[in-house]
Amino acid sequence: MVDYYGNWTYEKNVNPRKMCDMDYVAQLVEQDGYEPVTSMENIVTVIVLLYNGYLVDHDVSYYSVEPDEDTLHINTEDVAEFVEDSGGYSEFDYYG
Repeated sequence: MVDYYGNWTYEKNVNPRKMCDMDYVAQLVEQDGYEPVTSMENIVTVIVLLYNGYLVDHDVSYYSVEPDEDTLHINTEDVAEFVEDSGGYSEFDYYG
């Protein structure tokens, strides 16, 4: 959930209309059953930053429009594949 100042914090059961890319990735981490060593905020931030950097470096766009939404959301299937190809969640679970 993003607050008034633009800071994201992890919250369970976010209203789907208020979900951002970070919430979608956190939901993916939860669904896969991974327990972060650092924090959910940290692992999600690292995954999103490295994933977006990968897209820019490889001139690829993996964003899809979700049903019933007018906004673009991160494609969690591609994020899951990116995480798996990178060695799993533990590769993103560190403080930089």
